[in-house]
Amino acid sequence: MDLESARGTSDKVVRVSFGWLLTGAAVVVVFGLLGGVISRQLWPARVPLVLPSNGQLVSTVQEVTISPNTSAISLLENAHRSVVLLGRAGQAGTVPVATGVVVTNDGLIVSAGDLPEADLAAFDYQGRKLALERVGYDAFFGLTYLRATKSVLLPLDLRSNTVPVAYELLAISRSGITFSPRVLFYQVLEMTLPPELMPRGIQRMLKGTPVNDTLFSGSPLVDEEGKLAGLIINPAAGLSLPVDQLRESIERVTGGRRETDPLAELGVTVRYTFAQLEGNDARRFVLEVTGVSTSSPAATAKLARGDLIVGIDGQELDWQQSLLKLLTRSRPLTIAVQRGGRELTLSVP
Repeated sequence: MDLESARGTSDKVVRVSFGWLLTGAAVVVVFGLLGGVISRQLWPARVPLVLPSNGQLVSTVQEVTISPNTSAISLLENAHRSVVLLGRAGQAGTVPVATGVVVTNDGLIVSAGDLPEADLAAFDYQGRKLALERVGYDAFFGLTYLRATKSVLLPLDLRSNTVPVAYELLAISRSGITFSPRVLFYQVLEMTLPPELMPRGIQRMLKGTPVNDTLFSGSPLVDEEGKLAGLIINPAAGLSLPVDQLRESIERVTGGRRETDPLAELGVTVRYTFAQLEGNDARRFVLEVTGVSTSSPAATAKLARGDLIVGIDGQELDWQQSLLKLLTRSRPLTIAVQRGGRELTLSVP
């Protein structure tokens, strides 16, 4: 056998296409990945604790980007021009006492509580002292009204409806030193009945974030559209007047009816409450009569202490509806009361 014949019998040539090469490479990669996953599950890596006791120094660097709440900043820039600082002038200067907010184009300012008549001063967002005229005190809602007589101030529009629970509002006050705005976020936690010491015209209150700063008394609560949604009445308790009742008070003042008290005119004092009525499983909003003045319309109608007023002029009382509008209807008023398990209809002249 010659050399060429022997070489031909021992050497073999294997031809493999390019496609098979790619397939083989892919299979190898897949098996490699699966092997890595399985090995990590069976033999997890041991990472030493980063503690001073083990003598290991580990430096961790994270990139953090802080972006301002541009929505709140824009809201504040527009709304705080309507907020004024109220103070009492004295020998040592002006002592800040509350916050006020402009609510009409003619410079009407509203704040919480019965502010002092003498030596009361107001300062705008630039720290300028405003010429003030005291309009008066709405005792029915517990609000003081002033008017800036020589300044053009931009009012805040009123929100059309009350805010729901869990809604977040922006409370705005002003620094007594720099007159720059001071803000906090006020979250509405619940809608509640007013405490016994609140003015009797307040039917519902917002209960939200407590504020340990008396200067926020009278501060506006602004919604995301820059509209006035409420007014802080008691900062420490987080109690605020919702916009619908604030609107009623403003309408009383602008309509020249600030001094009127429909409950006093009827000769009755009441307490707002929810009661279980006879023949009704659900608790209903009622007015519990706590006192009746002698020789008053209420006394003439035979209203008595302990009566539960459940309706006026054929309309059931509703906590979400304005009681003030029902009480200020023209007389005689038809009052539906529950007394000792019986429902009576009385006429108030």
